[in-house]
Amino acid sequence: MVVMRDRKLRSRPAEKRALIEHPLRALILTSAGQLEVWDQLRILLRLWDPIEKLIEREPGPWWYTITRNGLRQGAYPAKDA
Repeated sequence: MVVMRDRKLRSRPAEKRALIEHPLRALILTSAGQLEVWDQLRILLRLWDPIEKLIEREPGPWWYTITRNGLRQGAYPAKDA
């Protein structure tokens, strides 16, 4: 599992290709540009219990965005995309 902050992941071909070639479980902090690092960490820690449950029940590959409002499942890029 990887935790990252990258709002333009979907529009960067090399990063998208890496996700496709190496299926993984990714948590993406989406409001990273608007928040200080400590605020991002507070959000991540507040959601840590639901994240652990997610890891236990969903084998992946998947990605979820992490926002102030919680976790939201994103569409994992398809191999033909």
